Amino acid sequence: MILVAVGTQDRPFNRLLNYIKQLKEEGIIKDKLIVQKGCGDFECEEAEVFEMLTEEEFTEYVKEARIVICHGGVGIIHEAVEYDKPVIAVARLKEYGEHQNDHQKQIINEFYKRGYLLKADNLEDIPELLKEAETFKPNKFESNKDNFNNLIFSLINKENKHNKYLRIKLFFSLTGFLLQVLFYKMNPVLLSSYIFALILALVIELIFFRDNTGKRYLLFILSLVCAFLFVYFTNLGNLITFFISWLVVLF
Repeated sequence: MILVAVGTQDRPFNRLLNYIKQLKEEGIIKDKLIVQKGCGDFECEEAEVFEMLTEEEFTEYVKEARIVICHGGVGIIHEAVEYDKPVIAVARLKEYGEHQNDHQKQIINEFYKRGYLLKADNLEDIPELLKEAETFKPNKFESNKDNFNNLIFSLINKENKHNKYLRIKLFFSLTGFLLQVLFYKMNPVLLSSYIFALILALVIELIFFRDNTGKRYLLFILSLVCAFLFVYFTNLGNLITFFISWLVVLF
């Protein structure tokens, strides 16, 4: 039996599920197929499909599975490796709306480098990886349990920090905008300056930051200079107000 699991994200991962369905219909996957689909409208007549599984149910399916195909979720990978199951991991990608960022690629790469799983950089890699999984034995982590646990905790902490950063940034961005409206009585220059700052911050982060936080402060300074020039030519008296607004937007 092959278990396919995509976790409890609030976004579907139909790109992976539909490809697995295609492999099943083409006879490339001959095993019984159990699919935990999460949210979304995925259906497959040739598989047992569940939206969610309890912890007990999931563990039983992992034990029974010959191969586990999953997204880059730490919990799923951990449990499958714990039971010595060959894992084929596929990252959810931001470009397809499957996640808010591409951190699953980093998670999968970390496990891959340590010999715990097989990674599919592209869906088309899966047929060959299914063959490789026939003989693949994941590295044991019992003898190196502390390092394995440290890896998991570090990956979870990175994910939590990133999510916390996004929540804080959204909160202060909205708060800053409301303060502009309340205290400056819809002053079009100030509001346009603030909106420009917000858009510029988002564009720069989208293009350059991604999951690389090392360049954040350098790019902040460069983009701040550009924003200052914009406000300078708009209204010199707004520089201090705009600087405060920009800090709110970024942090």
